[in-house]
Amino acid sequence: MQRLVASPSLVVVQTEFSLYLLLSIWAYLREHACWKGDQKEACQQAHKYFKEREQSGSFVASLEGEEYAGAFEALRIEHLINHPLDVEMLEFDNIISKETLYPVFRNQWYSMLKVDQGLDKGPKSINEEEFNRCCLRCGRILNTDAQHIWRWTGYNFGVDLIVTYQGRSIKFRRNDRSEPDVLRSAVVGGRRHLLYRLAVFSVGPNGDANPLASTGLRSATLARNAETKVLTIEKEFKFPLIISANFLVTTPLSTSAASEATAAELSRS
Repeated sequence: MQRLVASPSLVVVQTEFSLYLLLSIWAYLREHACWKGDQKEACQQAHKYFKEREQSGSFVASLEGEEYAGAFEALRIEHLINHPLDVEMLEFDNIISKETLYPVFRNQWYSMLKVDQGLDKGPKSINEEEFNRCCLRCGRILNTDAQHIWRWTGYNFGVDLIVTYQGRSIKFRRNDRSEPDVLRSAVVGGRRHLLYRLAVFSVGPNGDANPLASTGLRSATLARNAETKVLTIEKEFKFPLIISANFLVTTPLSTSAASEATAAELSRS
């Protein structure tokens, strides 16, 4: 399970937190093999179970939970804490220890400050291995051949990305409030860089995913309210479609730290 969760080929439908919920249900059902019910009931029961555990330590640090530690550690924790309700559930469940969570809070806060001060306008180029390790993973299922417009919820460092599917094509638009320029800072209104990888799959009769199109790893620079076409599906297909998206809108701290160190070294030479 750890290898599956960590795999860059994994298609995450909805968001990283959806994957966390699935893992919590998986762990609960393995510990309670006789339980019966539907997925919604399982999610509620798993949350109740983890919330009401008597042990003070985290579940993965306990004797019963240690076999699940690898799977939960493979989650992108930085993408589990971008919505207040998700943060509350993480803390109530106490599956992942606070000692693991809190350094990630610090890093996300630091990244937010860098974006706010215009010190990070997003990554232009990093190697694919680092992108795979740091990117936001999300997805959506489209059941009908119609125009679909959506966004994935949660804090995204000021980049409100709207995705549109229509007539075999997928577009990104950076949504921005229509305030006069005089009321906004140059940082908020300026261009933002992002890296993305988008893939589209059709669903076969046995539930298998058949690849239709992929962008590979690409970069985009978007001004406010700018729109760009990112993919057109050339192959014939039937609905439903699975849209798999990977995004990176901030420069990973390891990369930015290395760049700053290089710049400092060059300034001394």
